[in-house]
Amino acid sequence: MSKAAFPGDKDREERYWRYHDRNLEDFTNLYDLNYKILDLRKNYLDGIKNGTFFFTLPDGRTSSDGTPEIKIRKSIMDFFISGKQLLNNFCKSELLDDGVFKLSAFLLCKDNTVENYLLSTQERFRFKNSYKKIVDIAKDAQHDFKKDFMDLRNSFEHLYAPLIEPFQITVDRGQIRIIEPSYNSTNIFELVEKYYERTLDLIEDMAAYFFGINACVMSKGYMTLFKRKNEVDPSNFKYRYTITLDVGDPDLIRIINCDSTT
Repeated sequence: MSKAAFPGDKDREERYWRYHDRNLEDFTNLYDLNYKILDLRKNYLDGIKNGTFFFTLPDGRTSSDGTPEIKIRKSIMDFFISGKQLLNNFCKSELLDDGVFKLSAFLLCKDNTVENYLLSTQERFRFKNSYKKIVDIAKDAQHDFKKDFMDLRNSFEHLYAPLIEPFQITVDRGQIRIIEPSYNSTNIFELVEKYYERTLDLIEDMAAYFFGINACVMSKGYMTLFKRKNEVDPSNFKYRYTITLDVGDPDLIRIINCDSTT
């Protein structure tokens, strides 16, 4: 996308490779932790059901091995730490910076700080209305998940043990019943999956819009940003977003028109 938006721009090329070299590990860590948590969860649930981690003694009492829960709690805490690090480093990467338009001025800031930034700076954005759209994407994410994510991450740092409840395992008429940990009445594993997906979507949305705007203007409208309507399949080069010529592909929705990039 960067090449399509800034063809032949050496500074932009250097920014991209600097971002790639410094930030790729952040994405890898978050990806690995998300799937590690899923695997730990599955293995523990399977182990409870097959008698590896939970069993009934001859006298009717139950016994359990809570070691997997310690690993799960540790991995969830690491996930939140990694997610915050990913957003912090993306914010500081300068990948999407353009003059006075700077991610660090709004991506991880409170609403009043963002509003003050827009009041003092928006008129000097290279693309006044379109760059504000990227700010709006970040603001929407703040209310959708980012504030809760950061609050929970900070709570984990100070209240690690009590925040993640233990699994509740009971036997009722010979059937094992399991209640998984929750936070504010939401299953903790569902929260992890939500934050994982929303964090990556946020970064992709902002990057796609930034490069799409610039590609549209640089090409005088011949190339612009499209979003895929149907199933995304990166293995077959079917990404959520693409910058390309408008060839009438029914699977692509045009997102940006050059007359809206001022």
